[in-house]
Amino acid sequence: MRWPVLICLLFATVAAARERSVAGVASLVDDRGSIDEALQQSLGSTDALVRTTATRVAIVRNVASLVPLIRELLARETDATAAREEIRALALLGDENDVDTAIAASSKWPMSVDVSLANAIARRGGLDAIRIYINKLGTLRDIDRRDFFRQALWGRAALAPAAGAMLLGHNDDAGWNALLDTLTHASIAMAGGVLAAGFTSGSEAIRSDSVWYVALGYAADPARIAPEVRTALAAPPETESDREAFGRELLRRMLGAKMEERARWNEWLKSKEADAYLGNAEAPIFTYLTDGEFRIRKAQCSMLPTQCTMPETKGWKVIPSTPVAPPEFFAPSTLPAGIVTSLMPRNCASPWIGLANVSVDPAGRVTAVSLTRMAELPPCVSRMLSTILRLSLVTNNSIVSAMKSDQVLLVGRSDIPPCLDEAPPNNAPSYALRRLPSRFTEMQAIRKIEPNFPSAVIPKMGRQHSVDITLEAVISQTGCVRNVRVISQTPFPELNSAALQAFVRWTFKPATLDGVPADVIYELLVRFQTP
Repeated sequence: MRWPVLICLLFATVAAARERSVAGVASLVDDRGSIDEALQQSLGSTDALVRTTATRVAIVRNVASLVPLIRELLARETDATAAREEIRALALLGDENDVDTAIAASSKWPMSVDVSLANAIARRGGLDAIRIYINKLGTLRDIDRRDFFRQALWGRAALAPAAGAMLLGHNDDAGWNALLDTLTHASIAMAGGVLAAGFTSGSEAIRSDSVWYVALGYAADPARIAPEVRTALAAPPETESDREAFGRELLRRMLGAKMEERARWNEWLKSKEADAYLGNAEAPIFTYLTDGEFRIRKAQCSMLPTQCTMPETKGWKVIPSTPVAPPEFFAPSTLPAGIVTSLMPRNCASPWIGLANVSVDPAGRVTAVSLTRMAELPPCVSRMLSTILRLSLVTNNSIVSAMKSDQVLLVGRSDIPPCLDEAPPNNAPSYALRRLPSRFTEMQAIRKIEPNFPSAVIPKMGRQHSVDITLEAVISQTGCVRNVRVISQTPFPELNSAALQAFVRWTFKPATLDGVPADVIYELLVRFQTP
C-alpha cells in the first residue's frame, strides 16, 4: 500500500504551504503578539535565508527562549550567512556557556564572522562585555576594539574608569589605547587615578598612550590635569622611548617647565610615529613646541599624504567652527543580503524622504519607530521602512549618544533597493569605517545623478547667486550609498531634498585599503547656481 507515503507527502505539502516567506518572517518583527512558535517553525526551514531572517527577528525581539534551538541549529549549520546570524544570537541572547559555544563555532567560518561575534558580545553591554573581551576574545582573528568599547559602554560612560582599571590590570595595551580613543571621541575624561596607573604601567605602550592622551586632551587648559597625574608625571620610569619622553616633556611644559630642545626629540618629530600623534592634533598643542620644533613639524606636515591641521604660525588663535551635530546613531543598519530585496514593495513606485523617530535599547535594538513626519508616504513604503528599521542593530556615534532620535534621515526610491546588504562572510581583513576625503581615495563615481533644480527656488535665490549643501554618506564595499546625512544645508528645503534624492542614486567604484574593498565615509559638496 502507498497510503503512508501519500500521507507523508500530504503532510509535507501542507507544511511547505504553511512555511513563511522571507518577507513573512521579517514582518513578525512588528507583530504585537507572541511570535515564538512562528519563529521556531521558520528556524527549521530548509531555506537558509528564512533561517537567517528568523534568527535576526529573535535577536531584535530578544526572544531568549529560542536560544536552545538556535544552539542546535548552529551545530549542524551549513550556510555561512545563517551561521553568522546564529552566532550573533547566542552571543547576545545566551548565557556564558552560549558565548563559549559561539566563540568556538566562529573559528570554523570565514574570518569576518569574528567581527560580527565581537560586536554581538559588545552589545551585551557594560563590564560583563568587557570581562568577556578580556578573558575570551583573545583568540578571535579579527576585532576592532574601538567599535567594541564604543558599543559596550553606550549609555554606561560612568563605567569607563572600571573598564580602564580592568584593562590595565591585564596589561592590555591595545585595549587601553582603544578605550582612550573612545573617550576622546566622546569628550569624556578618564578618571585621574586610573590615568596615573597608566603613567606607571610596566608597558611602554600603555604609558605612552596615557601620556599623549593627557597632552593632547588638556593642551587647551592644563590646569585641569588631575593631581594624581601630576604626581605620576614627577616620577618617570627608568627608561623611556622617544615618543614617551617627548610626551612627558610636553606635559612638563604645560605645567610651567622651561622649554628646552633636544636632538633626540627633533629626530622623533620627523618620524611616522610622530605623525600618528600630531598629524591631526588641534592647535593648542603646538603652542608648547619650541620655534625649532614647530618648524620641523611644519615641514613634516607638508609631506603627509593626508590633510594636516597645523596652524600656519605658532601663535595663531584658532576660532573653532560650529559643526552640525552628527546623528545619535546610524539607522537603519545593514541586514543579511536578501532580506531587504524581499521587502521591496511591488507595483508601488515612490520616492521617500524625511525624518523618522527611532528609539533603541542599550544593545542597539530598535524598540519603536514613527514615520509620521515623513510626508506623502504610501502604506507599502511605510511598512517596508518600518520593518527594515525594526530589524536593525544600530551603531551609536559615541558612548554618550542618546537612545532616542527624531532626526533619523530616510531617503530613497521604492524601485531601487536601499544599500543595506551586509557583505557575505569572507576572509578579507576588516577595517574600521574610515573617513577618506574624495581627493585621497581610489574611489571613483561611476554614475552621477545631477539634482533637479526646482524652478520655484530661482526667484528666491536671485540672479547669479550660488548656495551649497554638504552631504556625507557611507560608500559600501559594493559601491552604493547608505547612511546619508546632511553636514550643512541651504535655506531652501527644496534644494536640500533634491541633492539628497540624487546622491543616494550614485554608484561608485569602491575604495580599497591594501587592495581590499572597504566601506568608507565620503563627503560631497553640491552647489546650486542661478544664471
